[in-house]
Amino acid sequence: MLQIIFTERYTRSYKKLGAHLKQEVKDAVELFRDPANHQRLRLHKLHGRMNSYHSFSVNYRVRIVIRLVKKKVIALLIDVGDHSLYE
Repeated sequence: MLQIIFTERYTRSYKKLGAHLKQEVKDAVELFRDPANHQRLRLHKLHGRMNSYHSFSVNYRVRIVIRLVKKKVIALLIDVGDHSLYE
């Protein structure tokens, strides 16, 4: 199973979310811990200036940006929010 580390930036963004959305994010992170769910969450590598990061979906609008390290055993959760994260 994947070890998850929450960055300060992620924590600040998470605190700004509404209560219902916070629960959706928690559920998505729990699903993400099991690599068998990565396809379901639409995990994908980002491109351009963010090419060292990946992203997965919480819902149609909200994404979580992550960085996989140590042979994909540890995931740093970088940020959570809508597509403006990519700008």
